[in-house]
Amino acid sequence: MNKVNGNRVKLFSKNAREAVGVGISEWKGQPRVDIRIYVPSLEDNTLIPTKKGISLPIEKYPELMEALYKLGDTMSNEKLVARIKKSGKEEIRVGTTTFRDIPMIYLRVYTPIGEKSEWKPTQRGVNLKVDLYESLLEAVEGLGEEIEKIS
Repeated sequence: MNKVNGNRVKLFSKNAREAVGVGISEWKGQPRVDIRIYVPSLEDNTLIPTKKGISLPIEKYPELMEALYKLGDTMSNEKLVARIKKSGKEEIRVGTTTFRDIPMIYLRVYTPIGEKSEWKPTQRGVNLKVDLYESLLEAVEGLGEEIEKIS
């Protein structure tokens, strides 16, 4: 895996300006699965992570893999394939949708908002064209070895 600003990640190009980084990060001393959008640094040739992305405890890795496999089976329809509980106030939703007639994959953080505590999407997440599914799946599958090393 490549090093990008200290995180072990596998990168693949999202578009001309952004890359998707998949790796293991650490938060409060605990390892986490991290899927994040990276952009070029203005100061040097490194890529830096943005706030756009998701993070889960590594214990949730099997649920993420299951969601991605389900995603591969439903690429032609708009469909929510998985909800992964992140905390009492957040969950990750994985699915497919269409944006401006372009089929997309999403991994997005949802949280209850408003008086009725209706679950709404936040800005934290990743949207990818469906043709990047294989790259995403390969990158996340590669985390299994890294997680075994940590566990």
